[in-house]
Amino acid sequence: MFQDKDLDGSKGTSSAEVIRGPQAKDDAVSASAVAGKRTLDSISGADAINEALEMAENERERQQLWLDDKRAVYMARLLQDQHGKGQKKISNKSPGEVTDETVLEAMGRCPSNPLMLGLTPEQYVLRAVGSIRTSELQQALFVLPFTDAMRLLEYLNYFMVTEEGDKVELVCNVAVMLVRIHQGQLSSLPDARPVLQELREKLRARIMGMKNTMGFNLAGCRHVARRARAKEVVDM
Repeated sequence: MFQDKDLDGSKGTSSAEVIRGPQAKDDAVSASAVAGKRTLDSISGADAINEALEMAENERERQQLWLDDKRAVYMARLLQDQHGKGQKKISNKSPGEVTDETVLEAMGRCPSNPLMLGLTPEQYVLRAVGSIRTSELQQALFVLPFTDAMRLLEYLNYFMVTEEGDKVELVCNVAVMLVRIHQGQLSSLPDARPVLQELREKLRARIMGMKNTMGFNLAGCRHVARRARAKEVVDM
């Protein structure tokens, strides 16, 4: 009697490999390649992003506590003004009209954190992301846990609101990479939808603005080139 492995000519090959064919081997090779790309630099990059996120969260909490304390002092002085007990009137606004910006204008800004290098939390996170080499950025984001990826997407949203568009390309690349890596989890998480929609609208507006600027500059360069060629013809 012949054994099965002699009949199918696949000696030393499991039945699963015979049925699935070379696709199984290709998948295994792809998985090994992805795992092999998790270099020390990419893991260090993911750690740097994680540390920046943690420090930024702590800084935002510190700023919020400072603001809450100043708001309490501001409201107390405002109540004194309403009862005519304050020596110097702090504001003409009613308590219901007081906003965070009102408190900051009256009481001053929160002192900067030296560990943040004088940057806002959003700027600090983006600085950490931008410090990673382009060749290692995708793998650093691949190693990043999903919870940190969600926090990073939220910070990208904040950055698009508070900063100029000189880092739009970096923000766009990071957002696209994170969505591709965590597409399954993002699509099944209801809380992720508003974050992604808001980021898409902001990025689209910034990208269209950059496109218009580049088109205007390109048209200006072409106009200057035509004027230069016309002048050369006249001189000849």
